Amino acid sequence: MRGYWVNLLVLAGLLLFNLPCLATELPQSVKEFIKSNNEGATIRFDGYIELEDENSYLPVYPLNFEQVEKLEIVKTLPENLKFSDKPGLILFNNNFALLKILKDKNGNLSLISSDKIPLTVKMGILPQDLVVPENLSVPPELKIILGDLKIPIANKNSIENIFKTNYTKTTKNTGSKHYKELEGLDNKIFYSINFQNDHLYMIAPDTGRPLKSIKLPFLASKAKITPDKRYMLICGLGADKISVIDLVRHTFVKNIKVGEKPSDMAISKENNKAYVINKGSADISIIDLKNMQLENSIKISGRPTNIEMSAEGSEIYYNDYFSGKLYKLMNTDNYPSLELAESLNINGMKCVDNKLFMISRADNKLIVFDTMKKQIIKELIVGEKPVDINYISGSNKLYVLSADSFELSIIDTKTLEITSKIALKQGGFPYKINFSPDNSKALISNIDAYEIAVIDLRTNKITGYLPVSKLVGSLKVIDWKF
Repeated sequence: MRGYWVNLLVLAGLLLFNLPCLATELPQSVKEFIKSNNEGATIRFDGYIELEDENSYLPVYPLNFEQVEKLEIVKTLPENLKFSDKPGLILFNNNFALLKILKDKNGNLSLISSDKIPLTVKMGILPQDLVVPENLSVPPELKIILGDLKIPIANKNSIENIFKTNYTKTTKNTGSKHYKELEGLDNKIFYSINFQNDHLYMIAPDTGRPLKSIKLPFLASKAKITPDKRYMLICGLGADKISVIDLVRHTFVKNIKVGEKPSDMAISKENNKAYVINKGSADISIIDLKNMQLENSIKISGRPTNIEMSAEGSEIYYNDYFSGKLYKLMNTDNYPSLELAESLNINGMKCVDNKLFMISRADNKLIVFDTMKKQIIKELIVGEKPVDINYISGSNKLYVLSADSFELSIIDTKTLEITSKIALKQGGFPYKINFSPDNSKALISNIDAYEIAVIDLRTNKITGYLPVSKLVGSLKVIDWKF
């Protein structure tokens, strides 16, 4: 009997190399069926399926695909249900199956347990890079579908009736809407990293306390969000990898191996890729955001520290840490590069309308570089020790944060003049400019103070300071979905 199951596991493993589609790519007919029956459904890069009502399904690839003219459901458990009834198991006439993630009243997650599960489902296999919820368990009769995935096997008695319950949504109860600084933020969640520790914290603005934390394999330094707002990519100098966080499920997804000592990254909405500059290996790692896989590596000149992309994603800019040289890389075949300037001591930049706005911490300057003329066209003295620069698309407003003078400078990107300065509370080390999702507020994080300054960008006034129980470095504000 043991040999029988071993053979099945071997066959299941071989299946991954013989499917008409790779493990994470669902058959087109299955994707079309899901979308036609649930228009708002999303299919994650690893095959995880999420319906509009927050029900989720795992795909099970069969040992033998059947070629069918029209995809239809041939069996469900419980029996004789439609797709809209969200059954615990759905089997199609091509032998492809879906297993619903079930949740009991105590929040325990599992898959359906039944002696009526067809053998073709039991002999199937889950995508081998699938990321499942942390506390999911699998009944013994479905053990074969795991392959090499490490998911706990449940006690049968604890889950035999679990498929009768539905996934329940938890809601946040906040009584803090009367605080002015929380207007527009009380239904959000703060994702916070700090290069002083190796955790990503999810903080509730109304309490200032973490709801959850995720341990990272490094001291985090940079974080970016994908164009679809679904994932966060985090890099740190302590490991040659990028960590991917699911912002809907609030879970760690995977690590992606990149070059040595990644220092910064840019994301292109146009081609759905992330570009990671690696100071240690002097190259750029390109990540395909659809499949969350490393696609290419480009060797470049110098030791890069900052990266920025043009609005249309056709040009990549970076600076050399040692020489101060500024480079442009064309985002085309062979990635031709050009040296634009030298001896620039910069620590951050933003590209706006064919201009690079660059801050120099040593010189207390904002340097404006015309990328068409290939020359500096203006220099502005900002506050002491500028540490961050940010821009709201379409606003003609650029923001520069100065740590030693505790102020936020606002620059008009058309006139290239400083239009206003906002004084911050003295103390600590102001570190990053963060924006609310509707761009109506700036949130200034301070890595030495347990609070976040909230600025109303319509009036350029500080509305208050949010106390937090963790030191906050970089901050991303996400819609509440716990």
